[in-house]
Amino acid sequence: MKVVSFVAALILCIALPTSAQTSSFAVQPKIVIMESEDVKGQLSLKRMNNCLLRLAREWKVKYELLPTIFVFHVSEEIASAALISDELAVRENRSPRKGDSYYEVWIVGKPKLNSDMVAFENILEDFFQLQVTKEQREQVMTKVGRLQNATVDAYQGN
Repeated sequence: MKVVSFVAALILCIALPTSAQTSSFAVQPKIVIMESEDVKGQLSLKRMNNCLLRLAREWKVKYELLPTIFVFHVSEEIASAALISDELAVRENRSPRKGDSYYEVWIVGKPKLNSDMVAFENILEDFFQLQVTKEQREQVMTKVGRLQNATVDAYQGN
């Protein structure tokens, strides 16, 4: 029954994607948001793309090389069907073909402040194999967090 529920939820999420293609970014965005109906409307694609771009700039890595990041924003029920037990989870999916991969960020329930930034930081460190100290990470996260929290973004449903 849980598998059927998960498949139905996944179909629902896929039917309601918010694609990064609709944004007015100077560089090609890498994020696609998929939300279940019961939590829809709490995430901003523009804000998430700004966060990822700021982190990439701070680490001096090429944003353009990043694979697509699918952000699943779901309820606890759907998350448990996908075997997600935390409020935030990151998964990497690799193809047998070299270079084909994508990441999943699972945000469960009401998003916590800067939870997307934590996920994106982990993705950047993993994908670019960054060797950073705790102090460097804290410095970058503090700087980007301040910029993110000082930015006002009116949610427009995309």
